[in-house]
Amino acid sequence: MENTNAIAASPIAGGVVGGSKPAADIGRAGDKLANLSKKNEAVKAQLTDQSNKIVKSQEERVAHLSVIEEQLDEAIQTLNDSLARTPTKANISHDNVLNRYVVRIADRQSGEIVREIPSEELLKFARHLEKLKGILFDKKA
Repeated sequence: MENTNAIAASPIAGGVVGGSKPAADIGRAGDKLANLSKKNEAVKAQLTDQSNKIVKSQEERVAHLSVIEEQLDEAIQTLNDSLARTPTKANISHDNVLNRYVVRIADRQSGEIVREIPSEELLKFARHLEKLKGILFDKKA
């Protein structure tokens, strides 16, 4: 019988102690939960909108870079074609390791390199420096 009285007097059952206060507490908690849920949905919508704007911006930048790359390739080909008519020949290439362009001017008949910009020594130095970066510096920083 004591167990029955304990349940009837418990605040959860709305018994003798507390009366209707627990029901009001549950109602307020439900309202708070509903408000938090609305705020959560608003924040999710805002983050989704911002994320979509960032993705769109990045896609536009990639498209712009692709256009620039195509224009550079076309300009290099045009320059190589126009230099083909001179007694020297020029070769413009891209060094992928250093992400730089290299211009080599050579005698058309002998093939001897007359001028190289930047010089091969400087390119070798820069390549070795790139290798040392991985050894000397932590790339995770």
